[in-house]
Amino acid sequence: MSEQVIPYGSRILVEPLPDELVSHGGIVIPDQAAEPPVRGRVVGVGSQYKGELKSGELVTFHSAFGSTLEYDGKEYRLLHEQDILGVIEE
Repeated sequence: MSEQVIPYGSRILVEPLPDELVSHGGIVIPDQAAEPPVRGRVVGVGSQYKGELKSGELVTFHSAFGSTLEYDGKEYRLLHEQDILGVIEE
C-alpha cells in the first residue's frame, strides 16, 4: 500500500512550482534572489472542503501563507481556502 498525504478538514494541499522570474527588461532573476514560489498545483483537498478547487488546478498564493510540509522529497503547502489568491487558467 502506498502512502500519501491527505489534507485534514477543509485544508488544501498544494505543491509549489518554481517560477522563472523575468524583469521588465528581460533579465532572468534567479530563484535565490526572489521570494519563494507563489504558484502551485492543487494535489488534494480535505473531506470537509466545500469550495470549487479540484486536484490539478494551478493556483496562486502569498509566499507567507500556509504550513510547509516536506514529504517523500517534495515540498508541499497546506493552505486554507482564504489563503488562495486566485486560480490560473492554463
